[in-house]
Amino acid sequence: MKAKGPISPTLEQLQKAQQQPIERIVCSGGGAKGVGYAGSYRAMQDTGVLKKIQAFSGASAGAITAAFMAVGMPSDIFREQLLSTNFKDLLGKRVGAVFGKNEPGISSITKDGKPLEAFIRDNIIATVKGSLQQLDNLEDIAEQHEDLRQLLAKVRGESPRITFGDLAILNRYFPEHFKQLTIPAVRFPDGKLQIFNSDLTPDVEIALACRASASIPVVLQPIEIEINGVKQRFVDGGLYDNLPTDYFDLQENGTFAKNTKPEQTMVFAFGEGLDDKKNQVFQALYGKRWDEVVSDEILNSIIDDAIVLAKQVRDEEEDLDSAEDEAQLLHQAIKYVLAQQVKHKVITIDESQSIMSATKKAIDSLLLKPKDNQEFWNAYKNETNQENRVKLLGSFVKEKMKPILYDAGVIERLKRNVLVEVLGDLHTSFKNTAQKEAGYQKLRSDYALRTVELRVGNIKTTDFDEATKLARVMDALGYLDTINYITNHELYGPDDFNEEQFYIDLVDNFEHIHRATLMGAGKDASKDPLIREIAALRTQLEYQGKPNDVISRQVYQLIKDKVERRLDSIEAFALARAVEYGNKTLTADALFKETYEEGFNRSGTFSISNITGERIFKTSTLHEALKEKSMFDLYENQPPHNKNTRTDKVFDSLAKLTTFRDAYNESQMKKEVAIVNTPVSSGINQ
Repeated sequence: MKAKGPISPTLEQLQKAQQQPIERIVCSGGGAKGVGYAGSYRAMQDTGVLKKIQAFSGASAGAITAAFMAVGMPSDIFREQLLSTNFKDLLGKRVGAVFGKNEPGISSITKDGKPLEAFIRDNIIATVKGSLQQLDNLEDIAEQHEDLRQLLAKVRGESPRITFGDLAILNRYFPEHFKQLTIPAVRFPDGKLQIFNSDLTPDVEIALACRASASIPVVLQPIEIEINGVKQRFVDGGLYDNLPTDYFDLQENGTFAKNTKPEQTMVFAFGEGLDDKKNQVFQALYGKRWDEVVSDEILNSIIDDAIVLAKQVRDEEEDLDSAEDEAQLLHQAIKYVLAQQVKHKVITIDESQSIMSATKKAIDSLLLKPKDNQEFWNAYKNETNQENRVKLLGSFVKEKMKPILYDAGVIERLKRNVLVEVLGDLHTSFKNTAQKEAGYQKLRSDYALRTVELRVGNIKTTDFDEATKLARVMDALGYLDTINYITNHELYGPDDFNEEQFYIDLVDNFEHIHRATLMGAGKDASKDPLIREIAALRTQLEYQGKPNDVISRQVYQLIKDKVERRLDSIEAFALARAVEYGNKTLTADALFKETYEEGFNRSGTFSISNITGERIFKTSTLHEALKEKSMFDLYENQPPHNKNTRTDKVFDSLAKLTTFRDAYNESQMKKEVAIVNTPVSSGINQ
């Protein structure tokens, strides 16, 4: 999604950000939304961004993603694991009793999470073993280094437990394959933050740390981990920080410095629904920024003038004893001063409204709730210089100009704060709702230029069944959102990726697959709303003299906006297949087969397919009948083509793609060669 609102970094900040290669990746938690990470991983690989990554960090479900990336899982295997796994099936067996007393942290619905732990462990082990097998000169290097030699012996043993210390050794000798990894979790039951990494917890198994960080309170049993000889239990790291950006730089005193490389850190965060006004990530990145637009100098001048005006009125009036009267007087004074500023074009009407709203909040808070702002009043009373007092007020107002991004309602507070404490027996010094707001504000202040918003429509964190069903569409959206971000910020290398050709090919693939699916469903493509919108947009842009790559980019955005609104639509199917076909995940023959099946599925109740020589009425039956067959062969074996059958309509639409036509011709040529080379029996008995 392109930015729709003002962001006001300086030109120097923009240039600095653009020039810095990405070295750190942060994966936010997202539950069922995490399927989109498969596409993001492939996008980073295709654009060359992945080559320069040094460290990963992830919380909650994002911890699993970060771990798989850090140990070097190939993108195709990563995709296969995420798309084929319904994480709801990995929760395990119920451990809580419906009646009677349960242990702390366990309720009647709590599950043991053992399948999830095994899933993480098995994948890490398989990945590390597979990566080591592909390394050149591994044995020669190990001969020279005792720590590596011991690690190899461990990995080659049965069911090795790969620890953060093990990963650090692999990273030291093979940094291009293995990366640094940081995972946060929350200690049970006191809520203290625990960071797992090679410095603090070298002997902790990575799979256990991932399981800990993904342990949703009440849903999953707290997991026990031994740290420095002490057994402790842990739950979801996302409770405290779902965007773990500040745990890369460990200081000598054992605490973490705030991220020292924000310009070189790329944060992945999932959008929250289709309404951008309510989407906290969108608002954090693209929402209004009056606190940055309005300068301190102008704001302080307005406050100073308002105070002087209010003082003059106060001297003339007698009945201003109450705080309410003081507040009302200041409101009126500021309103008057702002009107004068607008009149003389010092500020705009929008800026005036924002300042008025913020100052009202600030004045009401300070005068009507002084006990809640004791720190401010102490500083204000201790400051005798009027100019410095005005600056204090200005800073307070500036804070009020920042938007509240996550305004948790009653239900959200009950679910995230109360139930976690009551049912989950977790007693923290923080509230999860406050931490979520802090996370979004962090994106807004520190990572507005370095956040990839992964938009997954209306999929929610717990929609595991729906996410499994729509996994390929979500994968494609993750790929496209990441490509879009990387190209917008010019983070790719010209030798790795061709931005202009990518969007031209993507739109070309989509249009033919979309049309083929419509034709296969018996629809009149000329009446399709999206096809008409694309034609109108293309005509408009061509009239304006826009080049083909610019036209394709804008057409792509039109398509993607449509897909986001309905992930189960024909458009979503076509876009997902266009992505897969473009990056060669999907062959031409498979594209033909899937497009034919999708068209049949959407063609109505009384549809019939004769493509296999049998009359088929159900989509599931058709799918089984086509599973092991070549669509190109089936097409070639059809009766003389009259262009009116479903098969012909789908084929003819797809055949307008040069790559599809070439693949079909190649398959036929191979058949002809095979026939020529087949020995002919002479029929003579030997």
